[in-house]
Amino acid sequence: MPSGLAVPFDEQKKYMVLDRRSAGEELVFTFELPQRTMKTKVGHIDTTITVRGNEVVAFDPPGKYYPFWCYKKVNQDKVPEVLRSYFIPDKKISW
Repeated sequence: MPSGLAVPFDEQKKYMVLDRRSAGEELVFTFELPQRTMKTKVGHIDTTITVRGNEVVAFDPPGKYYPFWCYKKVNQDKVPEVLRSYFIPDKKISW
């Protein structure tokens, strides 16, 4: 399949099912990561928390003498790409 084209797939419960792919073919998966801001009480403090996916990306108020939440590098528009390789045996092994 030429580069940059969408690959059709089926959804089966929580799995993505693709047709057979060629050896060495590169697939890129993209998905939306929802972000929401909510007002809530944390302990005795009224806060405004921004969550992206399941990570806190902003916490207000920050704290008077020490931070209530420390910034992690998760508030980015683009997620770093990670290369993974997997071994898939030619035949099923029964134990």
